[in-house]
Amino acid sequence: MKNWLNTKNKKCLVVQGARQAGKTYIIERFAEDNYEELLEINFKQMASVVDIFSGDLTVDNMIMAMCFRFPEKKILPGKTLIFLDEIQEC
Repeated sequence: MKNWLNTKNKKCLVVQGARQAGKTYIIERFAEDNYEELLEINFKQMASVVDIFSGDLTVDNMIMAMCFRFPEKKILPGKTLIFLDEIQEC
């Protein structure tokens, strides 16, 4: 994950592994150590957030939808980690 963090033109990072192996815990600690803000979207716990990822899927539209859905979060490039957990539910 540190290599990914130090990459200039980042793509999304997919973390795969066995169930209950600590993937979410690792991502949360990584965000805590390396980002000012973590926006964690768990599709299993918040089924209604699927709407964010429907329609015109441009980055700007998705970020705007996240800002409306989570107004308490500051989504800033390079300072906010957006963590999509249980993404298979979407």
